[in-house]
Amino acid sequence: MKQIYYTFRSLSQNKAATTIKVLSLTLGLGMSIILFAGIAYTLSYNKCLRDYDSIYQLMMQFETAGNKSDITRQCYGKLAGSLYEELPDVIESAVAMRDLGNCFDMADGRNLPYFTTAADSLFFETMGINVISGNPRMDLQQNDVIYVSTRMVDEVFHGENPVGTQLIRGHDKATIKGVFEALPANCDITCDIVLSLPLLLNRGIGYFGWDGGSGWTEFVRLKDKDIDPERLHALINQVTERHAPPADDNSCETFAVSIRDTILKNSDIRHRLMILGALALALFLITALNYALMSISTLSKRAKAIGVHKCCGADSNTIFGMFVWETVTITLIALLLMGIMLGLFNDTISEFTGDPLTEMLNADRAWVIVVVALMMVAVGAAIPGRLFARVPVSQVFRRFSERNNGWKRVLLFIELVGVSFVFAWLCATSLQYRHLRTADKGYDSDLLVQVENMTLDISPEAIYNFIRSHQAVEGIASSYSCPAFGYSGEYIRDDNGNIIFSSRTDDCSPNYVEVMGMTLLAGRAPQQEGEAIVNQEFLRQSGLPENTSPTAGEGLFTNAERGRVRITGIVKDFNIGGFYDEQEPIIMHYIGNPASPFTVRLKQPVNESIKLLNESLGDYMGNDGFWILQVSELGANGYSSIKIMIFIFSLAIIIIVIITSMGMIGFINDEIQRKSKEIAIRKINGATAREVVELLCSNMLKTAVPAVAIGTLAAWFFQRAWFSQYSTVVSGIGLWYVAIALLIIIVVIAVVALMTQRIAKENPVTSLRNE
Repeated sequence: MKQIYYTFRSLSQNKAATTIKVLSLTLGLGMSIILFAGIAYTLSYNKCLRDYDSIYQLMMQFETAGNKSDITRQCYGKLAGSLYEELPDVIESAVAMRDLGNCFDMADGRNLPYFTTAADSLFFETMGINVISGNPRMDLQQNDVIYVSTRMVDEVFHGENPVGTQLIRGHDKATIKGVFEALPANCDITCDIVLSLPLLLNRGIGYFGWDGGSGWTEFVRLKDKDIDPERLHALINQVTERHAPPADDNSCETFAVSIRDTILKNSDIRHRLMILGALALALFLITALNYALMSISTLSKRAKAIGVHKCCGADSNTIFGMFVWETVTITLIALLLMGIMLGLFNDTISEFTGDPLTEMLNADRAWVIVVVALMMVAVGAAIPGRLFARVPVSQVFRRFSERNNGWKRVLLFIELVGVSFVFAWLCATSLQYRHLRTADKGYDSDLLVQVENMTLDISPEAIYNFIRSHQAVEGIASSYSCPAFGYSGEYIRDDNGNIIFSSRTDDCSPNYVEVMGMTLLAGRAPQQEGEAIVNQEFLRQSGLPENTSPTAGEGLFTNAERGRVRITGIVKDFNIGGFYDEQEPIIMHYIGNPASPFTVRLKQPVNESIKLLNESLGDYMGNDGFWILQVSELGANGYSSIKIMIFIFSLAIIIIVIITSMGMIGFINDEIQRKSKEIAIRKINGATAREVVELLCSNMLKTAVPAVAIGTLAAWFFQRAWFSQYSTVVSGIGLWYVAIALLIIIVVIAVVALMTQRIAKENPVTSLRNE
């Protein structure tokens, strides 16, 4: 108890130092805990599903003309059902599903902002989702049935039983027959509405077969979760080959991946977790070691008090225990303040990180807070406590001066490594994000919007003409997709029916290239059925030279669905789906009648034109009858992960600068005090103030230069893996790293120079008298 008493007395007597320590721990530990909890939250994906170890997601890889595609989560529609029927000893249940987005309204016309998934009758059984009411095995075989989550019941129906309520999807009506338990955000199943699959298939939405239409998400539940993976792979592909036998020019392979591992199959998420882990560790070490550095810097001031304690009978273990209790007390206060701050900024942090903070820090991940706090006490108390415990009793009678400052330099070195790593990563990533947003896409995304018709009460032709005549519109065209979204695919065959390669495909109106701001290199736009335009990559993969005449003849390629196609024009390559993959080939076929979504080219200023068009369409179609999306924002959404990382690193660098500044100022002040006699003697011997400043700056450079170099190189190493996912990288990135490193060193030296001005100009007699 005496140790605790003396701890509180010491903290109360050093209010300024205690406040600084609490502030640094509050910021540093708070950010570290959020990052570590976020990593744990991501790694716990899908563990909310019952017996998740038995659930496997099906994935496919296609090979066309010797070229293998990436492994995709999109499968043939009948794959899961065939495995369930033909492998009864292995597969307990299976499901095929398709996401539909937010597509349901209440009967009174209110739009429901809840994600919908169409699935077959074994959905809940396969995915291990608890059903509160209803019989989904029977209900989801019917044509017009939906199940809703408990979250939707609470928010829309205010806890009342929704069974029997009808929801509207266009001209279709579906009846709620059951309720299922809502799932947390860290789950691949994100729907709050489950629609019976027959309704989708009867409307012809999505091809459900074995010879194409690979747009279905599918899962199986195994009877034996410990089955040999190689045996499972062989059995699954035996079924696949029976229904989709390999040919000379194309084949496919099916993979089953445990749902607990699917999150780590995403290279973007793997890289993000690796970088966030490095940031969290760096931030924790900076916080803990900065605390130790601030404590050690007060050693000369607290030595006499320690000597008094030892004169009164305290041994080294007692002194060490006092500093452990001091660290524990400050850590607990910091955690309390951290909780208050996170409560105040919960919504802001959740919005920018993309994950709900309350779920990241729920009871399941309370161990993260405990582990980080214990590590903080271990690191923050062990180093200074050991040094303080070794202070001799004689310090009661004379001034103590610690001659071995190696500990302090090591701690400052590690802090500067962390600062350099985070700052270099932040600057380079911000440059890359700006490059991705401004890089030439091959079309004018800033002037374009997509207008989607959400009502069947007005014909597409009428909507097309209304938009075309609007004062804010420069042009309008039709297509079924958009470069920012990406496209479906089709096989390109020669005249003998042999597959040459797989290409992206779309249908477009004759003025589509002009409205999009694409560059037509040769020929003309398609004007009638059987005509199409292609990009340069299409020509390269087809084996034709780029100077091929677009009117070289009919039947250059044969498509299984469309027959012979005449290429009438060649368009310059444009970016498809973001700068993640290499340029893909695309063929765009003729479409005659206006079709939604419409691609609209607006007049400047764009924001004002969007506002005017939105108001006019609201009056014409009703506020729920359409939506408008800016194409440039669609492209930016594809880089949302890098935007989140910039926010996290920006917040981290602010915290790190605050923490490191506290530690570095304490270190410099301690160095000035320790070297005061040496500086005074040098000045008496003729040294100028400038030479004194240069002496202290050169000492700091010995620590700062290698630390900054290591931190910057570490950022480059981690970012090399991060940037590898992009097909284009900002030019001269290596020079930027050098510039960033030099900037950090200049700032450090500037701080040292400013802080040493006083001692450099002080009368040396005064310094010696104080000594």
